[in-house]
Amino acid sequence: MACGGGLVAFLGIRKTNESNTLSRYVPADNIQGIPIGIPVVATGTVAADQPLTSPVTQKPCVYFEYILEREEETKDDRGNSSWQWRRVGSAEKQTIPFYLQDKSGKVLVKPDNCEVNDIFQTQQFLQPGTIQNTQSTGMKILAAAIQLTSNLNRNRERVTEYMIATGSNLNVFGTIIMEGEQKFFQKTTDYPLVLSPLSKDQLVGSEKKAAYIYLGLGIALVLLGVFLMTQK
Repeated sequence: MACGGGLVAFLGIRKTNESNTLSRYVPADNIQGIPIGIPVVATGTVAADQPLTSPVTQKPCVYFEYILEREEETKDDRGNSSWQWRRVGSAEKQTIPFYLQDKSGKVLVKPDNCEVNDIFQTQQFLQPGTIQNTQSTGMKILAAAIQLTSNLNRNRERVTEYMIATGSNLNVFGTIIMEGEQKFFQKTTDYPLVLSPLSKDQLVGSEKKAAYIYLGLGIALVLLGVFLMTQK
């Protein structure tokens, strides 16, 4: 238990470091005037020349990630049944470079290895057997397999999707890189590229809150583990 508490506390320290890093991003007045090499927070609208299509909502987007889950029955030592949602396979993700634009102009964003936070989420139930078909034929059947109602039958299936749609408002936390004549946002060694509709204050506050929770829980588990060891 003490080891588990140490791991949870480590996650809290990591969240603290992330919030401290985000605190160093400087809000940009407009996209056209963003300096090169300085971590900034830029606000604008998402645009793309050839956007992706969300496999769940069928909306044009520049980023999507979906998770497939199946409801499965488990039994305890007494034979009592319970039903739990379990992920099937790994998350499927796809993203493309896109533009962030405002009245002053636009800048290219290269989202490779980016982080996303609190982006649009939708969850839909699927027709039974969809997951098996998706794994063999690809993601194209997802939209057609959406069920408008969640029936009461067990062994249900569902998909959860996270998406950044074109035309949506977005905050980009990142650093402008210059290659030749082109400027673009990209992850750097010192600063991550974070995409979120949350403002700087909201995102930093969210990370700090998570850090306090992890640290508090970690310390409690460590103390409980030490107490139990001393009672043996």
